[in-house]
Amino acid sequence: MQRPSGPLPWPAAPTPAWLSTPAGLISSRLCACVCIRREQLARVSVSPLRLARDTLMISPRRVPVIVVVTVVVVVVVVVVVVVVVVVVVVVVVVVVVVALAVTVAAAAAAAAAVVVAVVVIIEVVVVMVVVVVVVIIEVVVVMVVVVKLTLVVVVVVAVVVMVVVIAAVEVVVVVMVVVIAVVVAAAAAAVVAVVVAVVVEIVVVAVLVVVVVVVEEVVVVVVTVVLELVVVVGMD
Repeated sequence: MQRPSGPLPWPAAPTPAWLSTPAGLISSRLCACVCIRREQLARVSVSPLRLARDTLMISPRRVPVIVVVTVVVVVVVVVVVVVVVVVVVVVVVVVVVVALAVTVAAAAAAAAAVVVAVVVIIEVVVVMVVVVVVVIIEVVVVMVVVVKLTLVVVVVVAVVVMVVVIAAVEVVVVVMVVVIAVVVAAAAAAVVAVVVAVVVEIVVVAVLVVVVVVVEEVVVVVVTVVLELVVVVGMD
């Protein structure tokens, strides 16, 4: 008698008695369904955005509405945050300057404090306007081009532009403060007022930069996620 080729089959394992019961049949069916589902998930990579799209039941007809609403909400949030920050900063600067003007008796010191306050307020307004423009441009660019590398380049360019603009404004403010300090150098109180105003201005700019970077990154993340969701919808 010739031996069959290939590996010998394993002997069949005895079937447990509990598999014949209703509970055993249900358990075996569930195990089979789980195994089949695992094989399907292993073969087909399911995107989290696609799952979110399916869960939210977003149809391609709703995509333009979603994009428009997202852009409007993002821009409104940025503008509101910018306005709130500007108002808070201006109030703080005005309070500090008024306190300096009241405390310092010399007219030159009061004039210097007022000039510094005006300079700081102008600086804050200029910086926040530039920030709003940069964020809007960034959102538009991201809406046009949905590429990871391009997104990184846009973020880097936007941050560099903001830093350069803020640095330029800082240079102008420092020069003006130095000129004021030289003009009113005769009064020691005026010098103290100028120094305090400069310190306040530096703190204000630091807070502005932090707020701007945080808001910008949140905007980029939100817009990117929405656009990827739109791309997933459009692929179907």
